[in-house]
Amino acid sequence: MRFFETCCGVKKEKIKIQLMLPPNTNRENSMKYWSSITSIPLSQIHPTIIVSRSSKSVRPKDRLPHGTIHLRIHDVKLFFTIIGWIEGLQQKMSAFR
Repeated sequence: MRFFETCCGVKKEKIKIQLMLPPNTNRENSMKYWSSITSIPLSQIHPTIIVSRSSKSVRPKDRLPHGTIHLRIHDVKLFFTIIGWIEGLQQKMSAFR
């Protein structure tokens, strides 16, 4: 988030959080937890209940007590700017080969 806010000038209003929760997680507590960590309002947090195919329910149930988050920024211009930065870095790195 710090990268997007300081380097890219993204305002918090543009940042949405997709909250990925295991089925046994308290949704409201997790939303409040991530809101306090990120300073993103609850209205910008969208919870999704997921069951991981890779773990097949063998991990301890309390391993991720508040789930994980995915940051979503809805800004097409910023997307293409970052793609340009990545391509520029790739070109510079290929010069070292």
